[in-house]
Amino acid sequence: MTMTSLNGAILVTHLVTDLARGGAETFLQRLVTTPQEGIRHRVLSLTTEGDLGPEIRAAGIEVAALSLTGALGAPRALMRLVRLLRAENPDVLMTWLYHADFLGTVASIFTRHDRLIWNIRCADMDLSKYGMVSRAMPYILARLSRLPSAVVANSNAGRLIHESYGYEPRRWEIMPNGFDTETFRPDTARRDRTRMALHIDPATPLVGLFARFDPMKGHEVFLHAAEIVARQRPNVLFMLAGRGTSGAAFDRLIGNRAVLRTRLLLLGERRDIPDLMAATDIAVCSSHTEGFPNTVGEAMASGIVCVSTDVGDAAAIIGNCGALVPKADPPALAQKLVEFLDIAPEARAVMGSTARQRIEEQFSLQAVAARYADLFRNIARAVDGGAPVFVAGRDE
Repeated sequence: MTMTSLNGAILVTHLVTDLARGGAETFLQRLVTTPQEGIRHRVLSLTTEGDLGPEIRAAGIEVAALSLTGALGAPRALMRLVRLLRAENPDVLMTWLYHADFLGTVASIFTRHDRLIWNIRCADMDLSKYGMVSRAMPYILARLSRLPSAVVANSNAGRLIHESYGYEPRRWEIMPNGFDTETFRPDTARRDRTRMALHIDPATPLVGLFARFDPMKGHEVFLHAAEIVARQRPNVLFMLAGRGTSGAAFDRLIGNRAVLRTRLLLLGERRDIPDLMAATDIAVCSSHTEGFPNTVGEAMASGIVCVSTDVGDAAAIIGNCGALVPKADPPALAQKLVEFLDIAPEARAVMGSTARQRIEEQFSLQAVAARYADLFRNIARAVDGGAPVFVAGRDE
């Protein structure tokens, strides 16, 4: 008997590799805490509850961690997952990120659970920068890709790169990220308050990069470009917020850039990203690879002009409301930053307003959450023998 037959609501269990504060994990948090009629969510982390687990629980969503530590702990975590799936028999199991896709699929085989959805959150990652298991995982999953009922990608770029790995699912769904336009919004009072707390003059131009320190995020590209800009525009500050940006490894990446060091605000992992974005004049995505970059949409919703490398679906998000530059090209990034810095603040504000309007019209969290809810109903109903509910964007 499924949870649907017990209480009328579809139970969706989400299995994610961890609940540290990252793009995929943050979107998962927003999805499960956005009301969806007839849908109930539960979140399982393969590792720990991280920073987001308690926040998700505080919103009324059940959270549990399987305490996976290293490859040797995988069998134990798998058995715990199997027991949980047998006990709850969720209507849908959605897995997020490669390791969760793999263990979730194995657990589904053991439990004969045939309502599985994978959720792909990346595009053309440079796998050489990761460990052996992570490098092999996309190709292992490609061989298993006929097993899920559907595979969701948050970008067309993500679908294409995974097809090149050999993915051949029964059904693809392209589901863009949705953005909370109430949390991320232009707010003059918040801007002034945040700048005061950071000891930044209200008139000082501020360029922000909001990303964890990871090989795919291109921090070295940003630092190189920022150094070029710093030499040309001596009044500009550069703010970096994200896990690892205040640590020793990041300090080594900065190296001997003496001109730049005095102009950097290294904030590390923060929980006040909406405040920091409100205080920013230009936001940057310098990634080498992305699927659907959250930071771009969040910044645009905050009314900020964005400059992004041409990765993933960044072009589809930005449209004509910002700028794209080639990836791994610091001089091109620096040139575009200087161009935007030389625009009058009032003109940048108008550009930011247009960017926010684009997010409101095309990428609202409520609209995307409704599409996910339709997919969950579709999968649960089709497996139960009912007529499928066709979802916008469905591509078989």
